[in-house]
Amino acid sequence: MIGQVVNYRYEILEKSGDGSFFSVYKARDKVLNRLVAVKTMVPQYSQNREFAERMTEETQMVADLNHPNIAKVLEADNDNGTYFTAVEYVRGINLKERIRRTAPFTISYAVDIAIAVGSALEYAHRQGVVHGDVRPQNILTNSEGQVKLTDFGTARALSAFPVIREAVMLRSVHYMAPEVIRGEAPEPASDVYSLGVVLYEMLTGSVPFDAATSAAIAARTLQDPVPSPHVLNSGVPATLNEIVMKAMHKDPSQRFESAADFVTALMRVKEWLRTGYIPSAHEHPKPEPKDELVYESEDKSQSFFKTTAIWLLAVFVVAIITAGLVAWLFREKQTLPVPDLVGKTVEQAREIAGRTGLEIRDNDVHQEYNDKVDKGLIYAMDPRQGGTVPKEQPFIQVWISKGTELVDVPSVVGLTMDEAEHKINGAGLVVRRLTSEYSDTVPSDHIIRQSPTSGEQIEPMKEVDIVLSLGQNPMEKDTTSNETSGDDQTDNGSVQTRSFLVKVQVPSDATEPQQVRIVVIDDNGENEAYNEYHDPGDSFTQEVTGTGNKIRVKVYVGDNLLKDEVHNSRSRRR
Repeated sequence: MIGQVVNYRYEILEKSGDGSFFSVYKARDKVLNRLVAVKTMVPQYSQNREFAERMTEETQMVADLNHPNIAKVLEADNDNGTYFTAVEYVRGINLKERIRRTAPFTISYAVDIAIAVGSALEYAHRQGVVHGDVRPQNILTNSEGQVKLTDFGTARALSAFPVIREAVMLRSVHYMAPEVIRGEAPEPASDVYSLGVVLYEMLTGSVPFDAATSAAIAARTLQDPVPSPHVLNSGVPATLNEIVMKAMHKDPSQRFESAADFVTALMRVKEWLRTGYIPSAHEHPKPEPKDELVYESEDKSQSFFKTTAIWLLAVFVVAIITAGLVAWLFREKQTLPVPDLVGKTVEQAREIAGRTGLEIRDNDVHQEYNDKVDKGLIYAMDPRQGGTVPKEQPFIQVWISKGTELVDVPSVVGLTMDEAEHKINGAGLVVRRLTSEYSDTVPSDHIIRQSPTSGEQIEPMKEVDIVLSLGQNPMEKDTTSNETSGDDQTDNGSVQTRSFLVKVQVPSDATEPQQVRIVVIDDNGENEAYNEYHDPGDSFTQEVTGTGNKIRVKVYVGDNLLKDEVHNSRSRRR
Protein backbone atom coordinates (compact mmCIF):
# COMPACT_ATOMS: atom_id res chain seq x y z
CA MET A 1 0.00 0.00 0.00
CA ILE A 2 2.93 2.38 0.59
CA GLY A 3 2.93 5.01 -2.17
CA GLN A 4 -0.58 4.19 -3.38
CA VAL A 5 -3.29 6.86 -3.55
CA VAL A 6 -6.67 5.81 -2.14
CA ASN A 7 -9.80 7.34 -3.67
CA TYR A 8 -7.63 9.70 -5.80
CA ARG A 9 -6.88 11.67 -2.65
CA TYR A 10 -5.08 9.90 0.22
CA GLU A 11 -1.41 9.14 -0.47
CA ILE A 12 -0.25 6.28 1.78
CA LEU A 13 3.02 7.21 3.52
CA GLU A 14 3.68 4.45 6.05
CA LYS A 15 1.99 1.69 7.99
CA SER A 16 1.02 2.39 11.62
CA GLY A 17 -0.36 -0.99 12.69
CA ASP A 18 -3.01 -3.70 12.33
CA GLY A 19 -6.31 -4.24 14.13
CA SER A 20 -8.99 -6.90 14.04
CA PHE A 21 -10.72 -5.43 10.99
CA PHE A 22 -8.41 -2.76 9.60
CA SER A 23 -4.81 -2.06 8.69
CA VAL A 24 -3.97 1.51 9.68
CA TYR A 25 -1.77 3.83 7.62
CA LYS A 26 -0.41 7.32 7.95
CA ALA A 27 -1.41 9.19 4.81
CA ARG A 28 -1.40 12.65 3.24
CA ASP A 29 -4.62 14.28 2.08
CA LYS A 30 -3.53 15.69 -1.28
CA VAL A 31 -6.57 17.96 -1.50
CA LEU A 32 -6.21 19.72 1.87
CA ASN A 33 -2.47 19.01 2.27
CA ARG A 34 -2.73 17.51 5.77
CA LEU A 35 -1.91 14.26 7.50
CA VAL A 36 -4.74 11.77 8.04
CA ALA A 37 -5.07 8.17 9.18
CA VAL A 38 -6.46 5.77 6.57
CA LYS A 39 -7.85 2.42 7.73
CA THR A 40 -8.31 -0.23 5.05
CA MET A 41 -10.36 -3.34 5.78
CA VAL A 42 -8.30 -6.53 5.81
CA PRO A 43 -9.11 -9.07 3.04
CA GLN A 44 -10.58 -11.57 5.52
CA TYR A 45 -13.55 -9.23 6.07
CA SER A 46 -13.57 -7.08 2.91
CA GLN A 47 -14.36 -10.26 0.93
CA ASN A 48 -17.62 -10.46 2.89
CA ARG A 49 -19.25 -7.68 0.89
CA GLU A 50 -22.39 -7.49 3.02
CA PHE A 51 -20.39 -7.06 6.22
CA ALA A 52 -17.93 -4.60 4.64
CA GLU A 53 -20.76 -2.41 3.32
CA ARG A 54 -22.55 -2.51 6.68
CA MET A 55 -19.35 -1.49 8.47
CA THR A 56 -18.85 1.38 6.00
CA GLU A 57 -22.47 2.48 6.35
CA GLU A 58 -22.29 2.52 10.17
CA THR A 59 -19.03 4.49 10.05
CA GLN A 60 -20.58 7.06 7.71
CA MET A 61 -23.46 7.53 10.16
CA VAL A 62 -21.09 8.72 12.91
CA ALA A 63 -19.17 11.13 10.66
CA ASP A 64 -21.22 14.02 12.06
CA LEU A 65 -19.87 13.49 15.58
CA ASN A 66 -17.73 16.50 16.38
CA HIS A 67 -16.13 16.55 19.82
CA PRO A 68 -12.55 17.33 20.96
CA ASN A 69 -12.22 13.85 22.49
CA ILE A 70 -13.54 11.93 19.48
CA ALA A 71 -11.30 11.10 16.51
CA LYS A 72 -13.18 12.78 13.65
CA VAL A 73 -14.31 10.49 10.81
CA LEU A 74 -13.59 12.31 7.55
CA GLU A 75 -14.79 9.78 4.97
CA ALA A 76 -15.82 6.13 4.66
CA ASP A 77 -16.18 4.59 1.22
CA ASN A 78 -15.24 1.81 -1.21
CA ASP A 79 -12.44 2.48 -3.69
CA ASN A 80 -12.49 -0.29 -6.30
CA GLY A 81 -12.97 -3.02 -3.72
CA THR A 82 -10.84 -1.38 -1.01
CA TYR A 83 -13.14 -0.48 1.87
CA PHE A 84 -11.49 2.38 3.72
CA THR A 85 -12.12 4.97 6.41
CA ALA A 86 -10.20 8.27 6.60
CA VAL A 87 -10.06 9.73 10.09
CA GLU A 88 -8.33 12.56 11.91
CA TYR A 89 -4.62 11.84 12.38
CA VAL A 90 -3.60 11.70 16.05
CA ARG A 91 0.07 11.49 17.04
CA GLY A 92 0.71 9.17 19.98
CA ILE A 93 -0.07 5.64 21.13
CA ASN A 94 -3.20 3.80 22.22
CA LEU A 95 -4.03 3.67 25.90
CA LYS A 96 -3.48 -0.12 26.10
CA GLU A 97 0.16 0.35 25.14
CA ARG A 98 0.54 3.20 27.64
CA ILE A 99 -0.98 1.00 30.37
CA ARG A 100 1.43 -1.79 29.45
CA ARG A 101 4.37 0.60 29.80
CA THR A 102 3.57 2.63 32.93
CA ALA A 103 0.45 1.40 34.81
CA PRO A 104 -0.69 1.86 37.47
CA PHE A 105 -1.09 5.53 36.59
CA THR A 106 -1.11 8.36 39.07
CA ILE A 107 -4.61 9.06 40.36
CA SER A 108 -4.81 12.47 38.71
CA TYR A 109 -3.66 11.18 35.28
CA ALA A 110 -6.09 8.24 35.31
CA VAL A 111 -8.98 10.50 36.34
CA ASP A 112 -8.14 13.05 33.61
CA ILE A 113 -8.22 10.37 30.90
CA ALA A 114 -11.50 8.91 32.23
CA ILE A 115 -13.08 12.38 32.27
CA ALA A 116 -12.03 12.98 28.65
CA VAL A 117 -13.45 9.64 27.45
CA GLY A 118 -16.58 10.10 29.58
CA SER A 119 -17.13 13.54 28.05
CA ALA A 120 -16.91 12.00 24.57
CA LEU A 121 -19.46 9.33 25.53
CA GLU A 122 -21.76 11.93 27.11
CA TYR A 123 -21.74 13.88 23.83
CA ALA A 124 -22.27 10.77 21.66
CA HIS A 125 -25.13 9.52 23.83
CA ARG A 126 -26.89 12.89 23.46
CA GLN A 127 -26.67 12.37 19.69
CA GLY A 128 -28.25 8.91 20.07
CA VAL A 129 -24.96 7.06 19.38
CA VAL A 130 -23.75 4.25 21.63
CA HIS A 131 -20.10 3.25 21.20
CA GLY A 132 -20.44 -0.36 22.34
CA ASP A 133 -16.70 -1.15 22.23
CA VAL A 134 -14.99 1.14 24.76
CA ARG A 135 -11.56 -0.33 25.53
CA PRO A 136 -8.00 1.04 25.81
CA GLN A 137 -7.11 -0.07 22.28
CA ASN A 138 -9.74 2.40 21.00
CA ILE A 139 -8.42 5.35 23.04
CA LEU A 140 -5.49 7.33 21.62
CA THR A 141 -3.24 9.43 23.86
CA ASN A 142 -0.13 11.53 23.36
CA SER A 143 2.36 13.55 25.35
CA GLU A 144 0.49 16.78 24.61
CA GLY A 145 -2.45 15.63 26.73
CA GLN A 146 -4.75 14.76 23.83
CA VAL A 147 -7.24 11.93 24.42
CA LYS A 148 -9.29 10.66 21.47
CA LEU A 149 -11.93 7.91 21.43
CA THR A 150 -12.08 6.02 18.11
CA ASP A 151 -14.02 3.27 16.29
CA PHE A 152 -17.60 4.43 16.77
CA GLY A 153 -20.03 2.30 14.77
CA THR A 154 -18.13 -1.00 14.92
CA ALA A 155 -20.39 -2.52 17.58
CA ARG A 156 -23.57 -1.68 15.65
CA ALA A 157 -22.20 -3.34 12.52
CA LEU A 158 -21.20 -6.47 14.46
CA SER A 159 -24.65 -6.79 16.02
CA ALA A 160 -26.02 -7.81 12.61
CA PHE A 161 -23.32 -10.49 12.14
CA PRO A 162 -23.29 -12.70 15.26
CA VAL A 163 -20.84 -15.21 13.79
CA ILE A 164 -18.20 -12.54 13.19
CA ARG A 165 -19.05 -10.96 16.54
CA GLU A 166 -18.34 -14.22 18.37
CA ALA A 167 -15.09 -14.69 16.44
CA VAL A 168 -13.68 -11.33 17.60
CA MET A 169 -15.23 -11.40 21.08
CA LEU A 170 -11.89 -12.22 22.72
CA ARG A 171 -10.43 -8.80 21.90
CA SER A 172 -13.02 -6.92 23.98
CA VAL A 173 -14.60 -9.42 26.40
CA HIS A 174 -12.60 -7.95 29.30
CA TYR A 175 -14.47 -4.67 28.87
CA MET A 176 -17.96 -5.92 27.92
CA ALA A 177 -20.84 -5.25 30.29
CA PRO A 178 -22.65 -8.34 31.65
CA GLU A 179 -25.82 -7.56 29.73
CA VAL A 180 -23.87 -7.34 26.45
CA ILE A 181 -22.21 -10.70 27.15
CA ARG A 182 -25.72 -12.14 27.60
CA GLY A 183 -26.54 -10.99 24.06
CA GLU A 184 -28.36 -7.71 24.71
CA ALA A 185 -27.69 -4.68 22.50
CA PRO A 186 -25.23 -2.16 24.00
CA GLU A 187 -26.85 0.80 25.76
CA PRO A 188 -25.36 3.97 27.30
CA ALA A 189 -25.11 2.09 30.62
CA SER A 190 -22.94 -0.50 28.84
CA ASP A 191 -20.49 2.23 27.81
CA VAL A 192 -20.40 3.43 31.43
CA TYR A 193 -19.45 -0.11 32.55
CA SER A 194 -16.70 -0.39 29.92
CA LEU A 195 -15.23 2.98 30.89
CA GLY A 196 -15.30 1.80 34.51
CA VAL A 197 -13.17 -1.21 33.52
CA VAL A 198 -10.74 1.06 31.64
CA LEU A 199 -10.41 3.28 34.73
CA TYR A 200 -9.92 0.15 36.89
CA GLU A 201 -7.08 -0.97 34.63
CA MET A 202 -5.41 2.45 34.66
CA LEU A 203 -5.49 2.49 38.48
CA THR A 204 -4.31 -1.08 39.05
CA GLY A 205 -2.47 -2.17 35.91
CA SER A 206 -4.75 -5.19 35.42
CA VAL A 207 -8.29 -5.96 34.27
CA PRO A 208 -10.81 -7.01 36.95
CA PHE A 209 -11.63 -10.39 35.38
CA ASP A 210 -9.11 -12.51 33.48
CA ALA A 211 -8.87 -16.16 32.45
CA ALA A 212 -7.39 -18.44 29.80
CA THR A 213 -10.38 -18.30 27.43
CA SER A 214 -12.94 -15.70 26.44
CA ALA A 215 -15.71 -18.00 27.69
CA ALA A 216 -14.08 -18.19 31.13
CA ILE A 217 -13.66 -14.40 31.24
CA ALA A 218 -17.32 -13.95 30.31
CA ALA A 219 -18.39 -16.40 33.02
CA ARG A 220 -16.37 -14.56 35.66
CA THR A 221 -17.80 -11.22 34.54
CA LEU A 222 -21.34 -12.59 34.95
CA GLN A 223 -20.82 -14.42 38.25
CA ASP A 224 -17.89 -13.10 40.28
CA PRO A 225 -18.10 -9.94 42.41
CA VAL A 226 -16.02 -7.03 41.16
CA PRO A 227 -12.68 -6.97 43.04
CA SER A 228 -11.95 -3.66 44.74
CA PRO A 229 -9.29 -1.50 43.01
CA HIS A 230 -8.10 -0.40 46.47
CA VAL A 231 -7.07 -3.99 47.26
CA LEU A 232 -4.64 -3.99 44.31
CA ASN A 233 -3.53 -0.36 44.77
CA SER A 234 -3.80 1.04 48.28
CA GLY A 235 -3.24 4.53 46.87
CA VAL A 236 -6.75 4.56 45.34
CA PRO A 237 -8.84 6.85 47.58
CA ALA A 238 -12.05 5.45 49.05
CA THR A 239 -14.18 7.95 47.11
CA LEU A 240 -12.67 6.96 43.76
CA ASN A 241 -12.89 3.27 44.68
CA GLU A 242 -16.65 3.65 45.23
CA ILE A 243 -17.02 5.46 41.89
CA VAL A 244 -15.31 2.60 40.00
CA MET A 245 -17.39 -0.03 41.79
CA LYS A 246 -20.61 1.85 41.02
CA ALA A 247 -19.71 2.22 37.33
CA MET A 248 -19.04 -1.55 37.13
CA HIS A 249 -22.18 -2.70 38.93
CA LYS A 250 -23.57 -5.83 37.28
CA ASP A 251 -27.09 -4.35 37.32
CA PRO A 252 -27.27 -1.50 34.76
CA SER A 253 -29.91 0.30 36.85
CA GLN A 254 -27.44 0.52 39.76
CA ARG A 255 -24.72 2.22 37.73
CA PHE A 256 -24.47 5.93 37.09
CA GLU A 257 -27.62 7.06 35.32
CA SER A 258 -25.56 8.53 32.49
CA ALA A 259 -22.02 9.19 31.33
CA ALA A 260 -22.60 12.79 32.44
CA ASP A 261 -23.18 11.64 36.04
CA PHE A 262 -20.03 9.51 35.84
CA VAL A 263 -18.01 12.53 34.67
CA THR A 264 -19.52 14.71 37.41
CA ALA A 265 -18.40 12.22 40.07
CA LEU A 266 -14.88 12.12 38.60
CA MET A 267 -14.76 15.92 38.49
CA ARG A 268 -15.41 15.97 42.25
CA VAL A 269 -12.43 13.64 42.75
CA LYS A 270 -10.30 15.90 40.56
CA GLU A 271 -11.35 18.92 42.62
CA TRP A 272 -10.46 17.04 45.79
CA LEU A 273 -7.02 16.17 44.41
CA ARG A 274 -6.48 19.83 43.55
CA THR A 275 -7.79 21.48 46.72
CA GLY A 276 -8.22 18.70 49.29
CA TYR A 277 -11.96 19.47 49.45
CA ILE A 278 -14.78 17.48 47.82
CA PRO A 279 -17.81 19.60 46.78
CA SER A 280 -21.15 18.21 47.89
CA ALA A 281 -22.74 15.91 45.36
CA HIS A 282 -26.26 16.96 46.26
CA GLU A 283 -27.98 20.22 47.04
CA HIS A 284 -30.30 20.20 50.03
CA PRO A 285 -33.85 20.48 48.74
CA LYS A 286 -35.68 23.61 49.69
CA PRO A 287 -38.44 23.02 52.25
CA GLU A 288 -41.84 22.60 50.71
CA PRO A 289 -44.30 25.40 51.62
CA LYS A 290 -46.76 24.08 54.15
CA ASP A 291 -50.48 24.45 53.68
CA GLU A 292 -52.18 26.93 56.01
CA LEU A 293 -53.90 25.16 58.92
CA VAL A 294 -57.67 25.47 59.02
CA TYR A 295 -59.29 25.03 62.43
CA GLU A 296 -62.80 23.76 62.75
CA SER A 297 -65.03 23.79 65.80
CA GLU A 298 -65.13 20.57 67.84
CA ASP A 299 -66.87 19.48 71.01
CA LYS A 300 -65.15 19.43 74.41
CA SER A 301 -64.74 15.63 74.60
CA GLN A 302 -62.88 15.58 71.29
CA SER A 303 -60.81 18.54 72.48
CA PHE A 304 -59.84 16.75 75.73
CA PHE A 305 -58.69 13.57 74.01
CA LYS A 306 -56.90 15.60 71.35
CA THR A 307 -55.08 17.70 73.96
CA THR A 308 -54.01 14.59 75.86
CA ALA A 309 -52.71 12.98 72.69
CA ILE A 310 -50.70 16.09 71.85
CA TRP A 311 -49.11 16.14 75.31
CA LEU A 312 -48.20 12.47 75.10
CA LEU A 313 -46.72 13.01 71.66
CA ALA A 314 -44.71 15.97 72.94
CA VAL A 315 -43.31 13.89 75.81
CA PHE A 316 -42.40 11.12 73.36
CA VAL A 317 -40.61 13.56 71.02
CA VAL A 318 -38.68 15.11 73.92
CA ALA A 319 -37.62 11.64 75.05
CA ILE A 320 -36.34 10.79 71.56
CA ILE A 321 -34.44 14.08 71.28
CA THR A 322 -32.90 13.56 74.71
CA ALA A 323 -31.85 10.02 73.85
CA GLY A 324 -30.38 11.21 70.56
CA LEU A 325 -28.48 13.99 72.28
CA VAL A 326 -27.02 11.57 74.82
CA ALA A 327 -26.04 9.18 72.03
CA TRP A 328 -24.46 12.02 70.08
CA LEU A 329 -22.47 13.19 73.09
CA PHE A 330 -21.35 9.62 73.71
CA ARG A 331 -20.35 9.21 70.10
CA GLU A 332 -18.45 12.50 70.13
CA LYS A 333 -16.37 11.14 72.96
CA GLN A 334 -15.59 8.06 70.82
CA THR A 335 -14.39 10.03 67.77
CA LEU A 336 -11.49 12.37 67.04
CA PRO A 337 -11.71 15.57 64.98
CA VAL A 338 -9.55 15.88 61.84
CA PRO A 339 -7.46 19.09 61.68
CA ASP A 340 -6.39 20.90 58.52
CA LEU A 341 -3.12 19.40 57.29
CA VAL A 342 -3.10 20.72 53.70
CA GLY A 343 0.06 22.68 52.96
CA LYS A 344 2.05 20.99 55.73
CA THR A 345 5.01 18.62 55.52
CA VAL A 346 4.57 15.03 56.76
CA GLU A 347 6.56 15.82 59.90
CA GLN A 348 4.44 18.87 60.65
CA ALA A 349 1.23 16.93 59.91
CA ARG A 350 2.20 14.09 62.24
CA GLU A 351 2.94 16.55 65.02
CA ILE A 352 -0.41 18.35 64.55
CA ALA A 353 -2.34 15.07 64.22
CA GLY A 354 -0.67 13.64 67.30
CA ARG A 355 -2.01 16.46 69.45
CA THR A 356 -5.55 15.19 68.86
CA GLY A 357 -4.68 11.50 69.11
CA LEU A 358 -4.52 10.89 65.34
CA GLU A 359 -1.86 8.89 63.54
CA ILE A 360 -0.44 9.00 60.02
CA ARG A 361 1.09 5.61 59.22
CA ASP A 362 3.79 5.17 56.59
CA ASN A 363 1.45 3.19 54.32
CA ASP A 364 -1.13 6.00 54.58
CA VAL A 365 1.29 8.50 53.03
CA HIS A 366 0.85 8.60 49.24
CA GLN A 367 3.06 10.57 46.89
CA GLU A 368 1.96 11.92 43.52
CA TYR A 369 3.29 14.50 41.12
CA ASN A 370 1.49 17.83 41.41
CA ASP A 371 2.73 20.87 39.52
CA LYS A 372 0.50 23.23 41.55
CA VAL A 373 1.87 22.32 45.01
CA ASP A 374 5.49 22.54 46.17
CA LYS A 375 7.37 19.29 46.59
CA GLY A 376 6.99 17.69 50.02
CA LEU A 377 3.73 19.43 50.99
CA ILE A 378 0.34 17.79 51.59
CA TYR A 379 -2.27 18.69 48.97
CA ALA A 380 -5.10 16.29 49.91
CA MET A 381 -6.26 14.22 52.89
CA ASP A 382 -8.91 11.64 53.73
CA PRO A 383 -11.01 12.33 55.75
CA ARG A 384 -10.84 16.00 54.93
CA GLN A 385 -10.64 18.82 57.46
CA GLY A 386 -13.65 18.95 59.80
CA GLY A 387 -14.38 15.23 59.60
CA THR A 388 -13.98 12.69 62.37
CA VAL A 389 -12.43 9.24 62.77
CA PRO A 390 -13.17 6.55 65.40
CA LYS A 391 -10.87 6.49 68.40
CA GLU A 392 -10.24 2.79 67.91
CA GLN A 393 -8.99 3.50 64.34
CA PRO A 394 -7.38 6.96 64.56
CA PHE A 395 -5.77 6.84 61.12
CA ILE A 396 -5.87 9.38 58.30
CA GLN A 397 -4.42 9.28 54.78
CA VAL A 398 -2.50 12.14 53.20
CA TRP A 399 -1.27 12.82 49.66
CA ILE A 400 2.16 14.46 49.30
CA SER A 401 3.21 16.45 46.26
CA LYS A 402 6.30 15.18 44.46
CA GLY A 403 6.48 18.50 42.66
CA THR A 404 6.60 18.76 38.90
CA GLU A 405 7.12 15.36 37.32
CA LEU A 406 10.47 14.90 35.61
CA VAL A 407 10.88 12.34 32.85
CA ASP A 408 14.01 10.52 31.70
CA VAL A 409 15.25 11.54 28.28
CA PRO A 410 15.40 8.34 26.21
CA SER A 411 18.35 7.44 24.01
CA VAL A 412 17.48 7.79 20.32
CA VAL A 413 21.00 7.82 18.86
CA GLY A 414 21.17 5.25 16.06
CA LEU A 415 17.40 5.07 15.58
CA THR A 416 15.46 6.14 12.48
CA MET A 417 13.53 9.41 12.54
CA ASP A 418 10.17 7.66 13.01
CA GLU A 419 11.55 5.43 15.77
CA ALA A 420 13.11 8.41 17.54
CA GLU A 421 9.95 10.52 17.34
CA HIS A 422 7.86 7.59 18.63
CA LYS A 423 10.24 7.00 21.54
CA ILE A 424 10.50 10.70 22.45
CA ASN A 425 6.72 11.20 22.31
CA GLY A 426 6.21 8.03 24.32
CA ALA A 427 8.39 9.49 27.08
CA GLY A 428 6.18 12.59 27.27
CA LEU A 429 8.58 14.84 25.34
CA VAL A 430 8.53 16.47 21.89
CA VAL A 431 11.00 16.92 19.04
CA ARG A 432 11.80 20.63 18.74
CA ARG A 433 14.53 21.04 16.17
CA LEU A 434 15.71 18.68 13.45
CA THR A 435 18.99 19.29 11.64
CA SER A 436 21.03 16.97 9.42
CA GLU A 437 24.63 16.44 8.45
CA TYR A 438 26.89 13.89 6.75
CA SER A 439 28.35 11.06 8.81
CA ASP A 440 30.87 8.35 7.95
CA THR A 441 29.70 6.14 10.84
CA VAL A 442 25.93 6.63 11.19
CA PRO A 443 23.71 5.32 8.35
CA SER A 444 21.51 7.70 6.40
CA ASP A 445 18.19 8.66 8.04
CA HIS A 446 19.44 7.61 11.52
CA ILE A 447 20.07 9.86 14.50
CA ILE A 448 23.68 11.04 15.04
CA ARG A 449 23.24 12.84 18.37
CA GLN A 450 20.64 14.43 20.59
CA SER A 451 20.30 17.21 23.15
CA PRO A 452 19.55 16.76 26.04
CA THR A 453 21.44 13.47 26.14
CA SER A 454 19.87 10.23 27.32
CA GLY A 455 19.52 9.76 31.06
CA GLU A 456 18.95 13.45 31.81
CA GLN A 457 15.71 14.33 33.59
CA ILE A 458 13.58 17.20 32.32
CA GLU A 459 9.99 18.38 32.68
CA PRO A 460 7.25 16.79 30.53
CA MET A 461 6.58 18.39 27.14
CA LYS A 462 10.10 19.83 26.95
CA GLU A 463 11.90 19.67 23.64
CA VAL A 464 14.65 17.35 22.44
CA ASP A 465 16.92 18.46 19.57
CA ILE A 466 18.13 15.73 17.22
CA VAL A 467 20.63 15.61 14.36
CA LEU A 468 19.81 13.28 11.45
CA SER A 469 22.49 11.57 9.36
CA LEU A 470 22.65 12.11 5.59
CA GLY A 471 25.01 9.16 5.30
CA GLN A 472 28.55 9.36 3.96
CA ASN A 473 29.60 12.44 2.01
CA PRO A 474 28.80 11.58 -1.62
CA MET A 475 31.67 10.97 -4.04
CA GLU A 476 32.78 14.16 -5.74
CA LYS A 477 32.78 14.11 -9.52
CA ASP A 478 35.63 16.20 -10.95
CA THR A 479 35.33 18.02 -14.25
CA THR A 480 37.65 20.66 -15.72
CA SER A 481 37.32 23.94 -17.58
CA ASN A 482 39.78 25.80 -19.78
CA GLU A 483 40.16 28.72 -17.35
CA THR A 484 42.92 28.94 -14.76
CA SER A 485 42.98 30.76 -11.46
CA GLY A 486 46.02 30.92 -9.19
CA ASP A 487 46.47 27.96 -6.88
CA ASP A 488 43.08 26.52 -7.75
CA GLN A 489 44.39 24.25 -10.48
CA THR A 490 44.65 20.57 -11.27
CA ASP A 491 47.87 18.89 -12.39
CA ASN A 492 47.27 19.92 -16.00
CA GLY A 493 46.79 23.59 -14.99
CA SER A 494 43.01 23.76 -15.41
CA VAL A 495 40.43 25.05 -12.93
CA GLN A 496 38.70 22.37 -10.84
CA THR A 497 34.90 22.23 -11.02
CA ARG A 498 33.16 19.77 -8.71
CA SER A 499 29.65 18.35 -8.44
CA PHE A 500 27.88 17.48 -5.18
CA LEU A 501 24.76 15.46 -4.36
CA VAL A 502 22.75 17.38 -1.75
CA LYS A 503 20.12 15.38 0.13
CA VAL A 504 17.19 17.39 1.53
CA GLN A 505 14.49 16.26 3.96
CA VAL A 506 11.52 18.63 4.36
CA PRO A 507 10.20 18.47 7.98
CA SER A 508 7.06 16.34 8.17
CA ASP A 509 5.46 18.56 10.81
CA ALA A 510 5.16 21.54 8.46
CA THR A 511 1.57 22.61 7.78
CA GLU A 512 1.99 23.77 4.17
CA PRO A 513 4.41 23.43 1.21
CA GLN A 514 7.89 24.75 2.00
CA GLN A 515 10.28 26.75 -0.20
CA VAL A 516 13.60 24.90 -0.58
CA ARG A 517 16.63 26.95 -1.70
CA ILE A 518 20.19 25.67 -2.28
CA VAL A 519 22.88 28.36 -2.41
CA VAL A 520 26.44 27.68 -3.62
CA ILE A 521 29.30 30.01 -2.66
CA ASP A 522 32.53 29.46 -4.66
CA ASP A 523 35.18 31.36 -6.58
CA ASN A 524 32.45 32.79 -8.79
CA GLY A 525 30.61 34.30 -5.82
CA GLU A 526 27.19 33.38 -4.37
CA ASN A 527 24.83 31.54 -6.71
CA GLU A 528 21.29 30.16 -6.08
CA ALA A 529 21.48 26.68 -7.55
CA TYR A 530 17.95 25.51 -6.66
CA ASN A 531 14.61 27.13 -5.68
CA GLU A 532 11.42 25.06 -5.57
CA TYR A 533 8.47 24.33 -3.24
CA HIS A 534 8.06 20.89 -1.65
CA ASP A 535 5.35 19.24 0.45
CA PRO A 536 5.95 18.41 4.15
CA GLY A 537 7.82 15.13 4.52
CA ASP A 538 9.31 15.20 0.99
CA SER A 539 12.86 13.81 0.62
CA PHE A 540 14.95 14.35 -2.50
CA THR A 541 18.54 14.63 -3.76
CA GLN A 542 19.74 17.55 -5.92
CA GLU A 543 23.04 17.81 -7.80
CA VAL A 544 24.86 21.17 -7.64
CA THR A 545 28.28 22.29 -8.94
CA GLY A 546 30.93 24.73 -7.74
CA THR A 547 34.32 25.98 -8.83
CA GLY A 548 37.42 26.39 -6.73
CA ASN A 549 39.32 24.94 -3.82
CA LYS A 550 36.69 25.88 -1.21
CA ILE A 551 33.00 25.45 -2.03
CA ARG A 552 30.26 26.22 0.50
CA VAL A 553 26.71 24.80 0.15
CA LYS A 554 23.77 26.19 2.14
CA VAL A 555 20.27 24.64 2.22
CA TYR A 556 17.28 26.70 3.36
CA VAL A 557 13.80 25.29 4.07
CA GLY A 558 11.42 28.21 4.45
CA ASP A 559 13.32 30.80 6.47
CA ASN A 560 15.40 28.20 8.34
CA LEU A 561 18.98 27.22 7.49
CA LEU A 562 18.78 23.43 7.34
CA LYS A 563 22.37 22.71 6.30
CA ASP A 564 25.67 24.60 5.92
CA GLU A 565 28.60 22.59 4.55
CA VAL A 566 32.11 23.49 3.34
CA HIS A 567 33.83 21.24 0.80
CA ASN A 568 37.62 21.65 0.49
CA SER A 569 39.47 20.38 -2.56
CA ARG A 570 41.54 17.25 -2.28
CA SER A 571 45.08 17.96 -3.55
CA ARG A 572 46.28 15.64 -6.31
CA ARG A 573 49.80 17.11 -6.67
CA ARG A 574 52.79 14.88 -6.11
